[in-house]
Amino acid sequence: MVVIFRLQGLDGEATEPIVDQLEEDREEVDPEKEYGFCSILAECGGLAAMLRQLGQVADFDAQGELVGYLLRLFAHACKIRVNRRALLELKAVDTMLSVLRMAFSQTRASYVKAAQSLLLLIGQVVTEYAVMLEEHHPATAQPVASSAAFVTSTAAGPAAQQAKSQPQQSHVAMVLERLTTPAVRRTPKVVEAITRILPFLTYGEPASMEALVSHFMGYLNFDEYDAGKHRDELHRFHLSAFVSIAQAIRNDDVGTKLKQFIFDQGVTARCAAYVMAHLPVPSEDESTEPAVTPGFPQALALLMGLASAHLATLRYLHQLSGFIGAMHSIEGLSHKERVGNMAESILEAFCASGVQELADAVRDVRDATRRKKRELAEKRRQDMLREMGFQQKAGTSTVLASCVDAVKGAEALEEEHFTCTVCREGYGYKREEPLCAYVFQKRVPLSPLGAAGLGGSSEHDQGFTTVTAFNLIHLQCHHDATQADSQLKKPREEWEGAALRNSGISCNNLLPLAAECLPEENYRRSLEKFWQYQGRVGRVEGLRSRLLGHDLRMLLSRFAEGRSFSADCHGGGRETNLRLIPFLISTLIETLDARDGRERRQLEKAMTKFITMPDEIFARQLASPASAAQQSDSVFYFGALSLALMSREEWRRHRLIFAKRALLYFHAIREIVPHDEAASPETAAATPFQKLRPAVLFVALVDLLNDTLKPKTVGTPETPPADSETIFWHQPGGPFTRPYRHELRAENRSLHDQLADRILQPLNGDLSDAASFQELFDIMGVLQEVLQDQARLPPLAPAPADPCDGWVGQLMATIPSDDA
Repeated sequence: MVVIFRLQGLDGEATEPIVDQLEEDREEVDPEKEYGFCSILAECGGLAAMLRQLGQVADFDAQGELVGYLLRLFAHACKIRVNRRALLELKAVDTMLSVLRMAFSQTRASYVKAAQSLLLLIGQVVTEYAVMLEEHHPATAQPVASSAAFVTSTAAGPAAQQAKSQPQQSHVAMVLERLTTPAVRRTPKVVEAITRILPFLTYGEPASMEALVSHFMGYLNFDEYDAGKHRDELHRFHLSAFVSIAQAIRNDDVGTKLKQFIFDQGVTARCAAYVMAHLPVPSEDESTEPAVTPGFPQALALLMGLASAHLATLRYLHQLSGFIGAMHSIEGLSHKERVGNMAESILEAFCASGVQELADAVRDVRDATRRKKRELAEKRRQDMLREMGFQQKAGTSTVLASCVDAVKGAEALEEEHFTCTVCREGYGYKREEPLCAYVFQKRVPLSPLGAAGLGGSSEHDQGFTTVTAFNLIHLQCHHDATQADSQLKKPREEWEGAALRNSGISCNNLLPLAAECLPEENYRRSLEKFWQYQGRVGRVEGLRSRLLGHDLRMLLSRFAEGRSFSADCHGGGRETNLRLIPFLISTLIETLDARDGRERRQLEKAMTKFITMPDEIFARQLASPASAAQQSDSVFYFGALSLALMSREEWRRHRLIFAKRALLYFHAIREIVPHDEAASPETAAATPFQKLRPAVLFVALVDLLNDTLKPKTVGTPETPPADSETIFWHQPGGPFTRPYRHELRAENRSLHDQLADRILQPLNGDLSDAASFQELFDIMGVLQEVLQDQARLPPLAPAPADPCDGWVGQLMATIPSDDA
């Protein structure tokens, strides 16, 4: 490293940046590893003893040293999942709330400090409960029963319920009273913890919900907010806090009751009316953000939280004239307040509601827009041809070679969804400049045990997961904007400024979009930049193609399991992430084919080993679920790799193998990956189909992508050499890879326009609505293969009425017991 030292005032004006201190080069460490030794507290009863001591505190001044040690120890213990879940079982929230009440009773420094620490601890434990619900009841599922760790039973009579609601109401009033104190408002982490726990503290009791909503009702007049209240710091704080509370409401029975109560109070109707009356009008200058009223982002964010998984709200909005069309008109809007992304999230709530009528309403509006764009594009073509003196007859036209570039220029005008957010140009005019998608990446363990925070993933077995809101920018435009940000009076960091250009959504990398017109050298340089940025996210080792395969696997799993795309980056939905998949596959193919296809050969051998492994050996490997869950390269990983390694015909020949092994593997690892079924009676009573459906949906999604993205093989199939040890053999630039890469390119508008119709529509519709294995296999087109395979397996006694249920049961019976 070159260090320049210059005395100020000598040898002219200093132009080098002044460095006061060096940043600490500390690699981010997984808290589950760094604080893993704290798990002993859950195993030896230490957490229970700590809770007893905390509950006996009577004076924070006299017992300040003990309280300080306890809270610091709790803070370290809550860094790992096993301790947070142990605290749930111990009903720690009740104890901490009692101590919190006492801490709030005084304004002395020791009491205030203890109250802030307790709020953060309660927030962590409550968040863990929310994670448990997300794992086993994703956003697309119906609301579920709440954990006994939080919710008091309401089975008693009215008198008993009223008696129980009194302490709950006092908890809510106590926290609300402290929410607006200056000490709390100055501490964003404490505010976040309060807004996260308040929905849980209502316990679905009418009196508690009334106390919560009435506290904020006076701040929900958005017209007054626009008229000047937005300048009032206290008013702005209350409105933002209620929006955060609404977005923190979970999809359990308590959350459903709270959303229904808010709906009955007219808050939803008030928000919707304001949003419809103040829709932003797009600016004629595309480089200028449309003007929005101060209250519009707040109202839209509140509506987004209330609409999530609440049918009454969604039905009301569906019946509101023009609402879905209005949300569709702004869902592509790029704005620093994330207006477009919030509108998209509301529409995604309709699609994920499980009600066909609501999903169809959104699809119809989006389809109508696509048809209109096609008609306008065709009209522009015809106008240009007419101006050049050509006429189209009988579906054909004659265009001189000298006019070809002009016609291409007309077609380039259609690139509205593949244009840079800065210069508003795409590959039509800047054909040699890489166009990239802003993405957010996070370093994660690759094995199921590691992902669950139970270890089982070595330091060398880490990967990354990618999500996006699919906002695009030229690589050069990003560099220019970063340079401009650094020269501001208050300089911005690279990704701080990028987040503003990414509609306010966090991002930390740029994935280049493959295009036919983009020179190969420029594309490879942009890919190298992608890997440089990825290295700053966290250290990962191994083949790049393997890391990309796992990244694709985790992205597809979000679709199959209904998990959130925006939990880490606060933006992006199913449709925007679906648009990323073809370009992620293009990146994987480019990586596989680099250096004469060396990585392709390695992964083809691994895929061959997986496919040709006898079913009996695969089932035997699952006899020890803990061992299986420590392995990273599972059937789902190979399923994701099939999108780059197999032709469409090869996938169809082997897809039943993937379906069988996905069911077996998912069934095995459920035995040891934590899911806390006792916390939810509905989960414990779930049928095998309900438990195993995500595994089949993953294979169904891969099947849809294979059928949609891959061209049919033309000519003689490639055959591997006799000594290749693989049944798959595709040369870089051969009859499979060349047309496949051509199909995935950015210029292929027909493919990218049809992704939502051909992938999301069946995934959110028929596949998600299927009520049995037989119905699901029939939709996938593998029912006959399943019935034929059933005949070779040992029969069950007694045989189930549904032959597909029998086939699944026969598969599970092939896994030997751990003792064997």
